[in-house]
Amino acid sequence: MTPPYILNTTLLSPRSLGVLLTLLFFFAAPLLADAASASFTSSPACTISAGASTCNTTLDWTSSGVAGIDLKETPSCASTSYTLLTTTGVGSQSYATPVGYSSRCFHLFEAGTALSLASVSVAAPCASNSTWNGSICGQAELVPSAPTVSSLTVARGQTITLGTGSITNNGAVTAASAFKIGGFYLDNDGDGAADYVQATAQIPGGLVVGGSDSSSAVWTVPADAPLGAYRVSYIADSGNWVPESNEGNNFSGWTDFEVLPQVPSAPTNVVATPGACDTTSIDIAWDAIPEHVDTYTVFDGTQTTDYSGSVYPPDVEFTHWGVTPGDTYTYSVRAMNASGESYSTQVSAVAPGACTFVDLYAQYIDLQGTLTENKSHEVHVKVHNNGSVGTGVGFDTEVTYQWGGTSGAWLPMSGGTFTKSAFGPNEYAWDVVSSFTPDQTGTLYIQYCVDSGVGIGAVDEGVYETPNCLVSSFDIVGNSGCAAEVNGSCDLSATSHGGSDGACSLGYVGSCSLTCDNGNWIDDTNTCHLPVIDNYIVCTADYSSCVGEGGTQLVATGTPLKVVWESGESDACSPVSGDGFSTGDANTGEDDIVSSASINTVERYQVACNYQGGIPDSAWVDVVTFYTQPELNTVKTTVREGSTITLEWDTNNSDETSCSISGAGLDDSIFANGTGDVETGSVDVTIEGRTTFILTCGPQSDVKTIEVVPTGWEA
Repeated sequence: MTPPYILNTTLLSPRSLGVLLTLLFFFAAPLLADAASASFTSSPACTISAGASTCNTTLDWTSSGVAGIDLKETPSCASTSYTLLTTTGVGSQSYATPVGYSSRCFHLFEAGTALSLASVSVAAPCASNSTWNGSICGQAELVPSAPTVSSLTVARGQTITLGTGSITNNGAVTAASAFKIGGFYLDNDGDGAADYVQATAQIPGGLVVGGSDSSSAVWTVPADAPLGAYRVSYIADSGNWVPESNEGNNFSGWTDFEVLPQVPSAPTNVVATPGACDTTSIDIAWDAIPEHVDTYTVFDGTQTTDYSGSVYPPDVEFTHWGVTPGDTYTYSVRAMNASGESYSTQVSAVAPGACTFVDLYAQYIDLQGTLTENKSHEVHVKVHNNGSVGTGVGFDTEVTYQWGGTSGAWLPMSGGTFTKSAFGPNEYAWDVVSSFTPDQTGTLYIQYCVDSGVGIGAVDEGVYETPNCLVSSFDIVGNSGCAAEVNGSCDLSATSHGGSDGACSLGYVGSCSLTCDNGNWIDDTNTCHLPVIDNYIVCTADYSSCVGEGGTQLVATGTPLKVVWESGESDACSPVSGDGFSTGDANTGEDDIVSSASINTVERYQVACNYQGGIPDSAWVDVVTFYTQPELNTVKTTVREGSTITLEWDTNNSDETSCSISGAGLDDSIFANGTGDVETGSVDVTIEGRTTFILTCGPQSDVKTIEVVPTGWEA
């Protein structure tokens, strides 16, 4: 069918054609005078932002010769699928519109007609950091998970594998580019800063939406790395190679692990040394090892019995108490830390036994007589072996003297060197220099040395090999300028000086005035007799303790004693005081007595000797009876911490009202007011530390010290 607006001239007559042409000219004249036109004056492109599907642009145009303009859109300029956007008037116009991805074509039509007057294409690409995914200009989003570690602990010098876990693309488009893990950051002090950075890993490109990948690196822990807690982190795409919708979530967070010391090497140079005799102990020592050690422990040789408990560095020694004398003990030392343990080779030692020793010492010196110049005196000395074993060989002793001090040369005393046979344990002996005459007045110093090497050699005394010498001093007085004995005329006419039997109490020899000592008598041969007690001592029955004239002897109730006296120039000696003391009128002798005085009282044992009924000379010793030695006992003296011991006591007949007991964990009131039968008893005490207990009765006491080893040690 022919369109109505196409004329078919074959159907018209000449007359009709003329009329038609007239009409066309009539109507077309105005159109020819103002033809229709339109054009775009701007067509700016726009860029679609990441995450958007369109961008906005503004179209500007002008038109004339038309009644209006229809603005239409097609996907491309070649398309005829028009979409009407707006209709405007004539002249300059603008229209803002969104533009979809890639490009769009815009057309100007005469309003209401199909007359296309102008077209323009507007580009709309995605922004450079995004990619069109069919619906929007999208970006990748790389989200890391927490790091992984191959082990929660690793020792110095060992390796640990550090992993990224999963790095997931949670974005809208594929992460086209490869991206790097800038490194694993290791923090050991909690400040968030990297103390160590290990390895750079790379994830290849092409990580699709929802896809994930991972990487890892191996870290060898330095030998000097600080010990303790560590944490590791990483940053996904640390170089920002992949555009992301959120660049702030690439940090992985932290994963914790711990660096431990190297497994310690075995302790070396382990030595077990028996303690001193009577200590029931063995000392174990070893060298410190270079690796970190939490504790050392001393075990038996089978590594089953813990002797020491924990020994903390820097200590590298331990004393094993309570060993059985003579038994052999084997030890192995363990070094341990959080990474492991190691044992030393075994060492052995024999537990020490009882102490054996020789201890010779000079115990006693006494100058017997009046301590007057130019008179003969005896020197009494005593040597004692205080050791637990005999000397094995003989030895010598020597008596020397000097005047006025001890810094000068010691002079040998005639008859003062003695050769002794071998001594047994606790053996002693007395020796006497029979005659020594001081030749001047003043302070006389007498020295007594035992095992001096003068005669037959020396005794090995070990730790007691010290100068075994005793020095005593004596004040020597004059005898009115006269000799001790005077032969000469006696002035019998001096009746004031006369005495019975025609003897004189005072005689004259030339210009020398002789006063006979203590008023004693001159006989008919004009000899001055001196009934002086030459030797007076009170000793215990075994002579282990002796006290000379004027001294004080301390003894316990019931102690056997000996009173010894000598007075050669006497007719008879008799006791003046002293319970049970009898001389039998002998001028020389000894008497066995037993102290029976009440506790803490003084009994004076005094003897008097005279000559021909003259004024007697006397000597005395005070015996003080003190409390009987109390006893404090316990089965064990070395125990573990927290152990309970039984403490037993015996006051040995002492008055319990004067007794007290002290020590941690004890109540002293057990002796309060003497109530109850507490002369003997016992009490249980819990030992928390080294404790000393003291039982005191009057001036006497007994002491027990309890040594403590830590819990877990053998006691």
